[in-house]
Amino acid sequence: MKRILLLLVLMASTVFVTNAQETETPKPAFSYMWINPGVGASAVVSTNIVNSGAVFTSYLEFLVQEKRRRIGIGMAHELYLTPEALAKLVFGNSSNTEKVYLTWEYMLFPNFPLNIGAHAQIGGFLVGNEIKEANKDTVNVPDYNYFGNVGLLVELGWKPVYFFVKPAIEYKSYSGLHKEILAGATFGFKFKLSGDDKKKPKK
Repeated sequence: MKRILLLLVLMASTVFVTNAQETETPKPAFSYMWINPGVGASAVVSTNIVNSGAVFTSYLEFLVQEKRRRIGIGMAHELYLTPEALAKLVFGNSSNTEKVYLTWEYMLFPNFPLNIGAHAQIGGFLVGNEIKEANKDTVNVPDYNYFGNVGLLVELGWKPVYFFVKPAIEYKSYSGLHKEILAGATFGFKFKLSGDDKKKPKK
């Protein structure tokens, strides 16, 4: 339930940012929608040294595009392969995380088969048993931890399917002094759907 509420907050933030630009510019017409499934891997360095190692990610994003700018929401699951994660696994817990986030992309070209640009994400995540608690109890759920990342984006393809690679650096903030830095890349296929196709007039 709390994950759904956070997604709604992120969506509301997207609408707020868009509406804030309407005072001087006309309402943007989103010309495309993107569906982005992907996987990736990163190296992680943690202030909790036994939680340093490797992280594998799978995720799904939904974005809308206006000119060169894209904005949307995403959900991700991360599998930690670290000494701490292996030790927790023995006792029935884990260091794995589930994320919900706002995602942003800015491309060099609005519509081109080969494209490069930048991307960023900001959002929250739950860890290990917090995920189980959130699924069982929709009222007394743990507070979300927070993260943010930035990186480059390279796309290659032809509408409606594009292959992409996204190298990135990420900062994660857990409760207390537990912080992490991750460096890695994700890749996958993007599906581009038209949002403003005009029907041809009938003769």
